[in-house]
Amino acid sequence: MKGQATKSTHLLLLVDESSASKRMVAYVAGIIGRRRNFHIHLLYLMPFMPVQLLETGGADTPKKETELNAELHRQQDRWIVSKETAAKPALDELVSVLRDAGIPNRAIDIEFTDPYESGSPDRAIVVFAGEMQCHTIVIGHDSHSWFREMTGGHLTEHLLRHAKGIAVWVVQ
Repeated sequence: MKGQATKSTHLLLLVDESSASKRMVAYVAGIIGRRRNFHIHLLYLMPFMPVQLLETGGADTPKKETELNAELHRQQDRWIVSKETAAKPALDELVSVLRDAGIPNRAIDIEFTDPYESGSPDRAIVVFAGEMQCHTIVIGHDSHSWFREMTGGHLTEHLLRHAKGIAVWVVQ
């Protein structure tokens, strides 16, 4: 075994600004703090892009259409930056909890979901987990209340339905 690189265990933590996310991150930090070979992916679920920012009404000329599309892209970029900036204090607080538990910065990534994604967020989360080689998804039970309002169900329930081969930890 000497000389072989040890593979890290990747955990996907679904976070937002809720107290449920804070409890969940503190729970995970308590379990893996100061342990080696863990990598944490904090995934912040972006709201969907507002409909009015998805397309223009069109234009009479190709030049005007190009101008409208360029302005639309600038508005989309500003919207994304504003949402990420608004999430930054909460994310910084969560990273601080992990750091205080002894998890090094290099073992923590902050990711955002794609706000253009119009499909099901739970399926996008499962795909993301697979791409990041996360075999465990961790979520605070009462986090992501917007999802419940949008679908009538809890994000956890949807994840359990679609996350085949992936452990889902729900932290009360």
